[in-house]
Amino acid sequence: GGQLSKRKYDNSVWALELGAREWTHVQCAGTPPKPRAGHTLTMINPHDALLFGGHAEQHCSQDLFMLSLATASWSRPVVGGTPPAPTSGHVAVGVG
Repeated sequence: GGQLSKRKYDNSVWALELGAREWTHVQCAGTPPKPRAGHTLTMINPHDALLFGGHAEQHCSQDLFMLSLATASWSRPVVGGTPPAPTSGHVAVGVG
């Protein structure tokens, strides 16, 4: 996903096959995040990534999604605590 042009956002998933140096559009199951830009996608293990924040429709987000690379599916993980403020253009790092 990301920003395609002024005020036009995308939520598609693409994979780059490093050996073949070829891009492939990935059809994902589940409910995807709304189209956005300025988000982070952070690997949390070899098979899962977390998408957080970003902006679209003139507001920042604080929602959290998990993308399973093993099953090409989106889900909404259940987490505790108070989430960070809505943010865009930030940095995220997986630790642990």
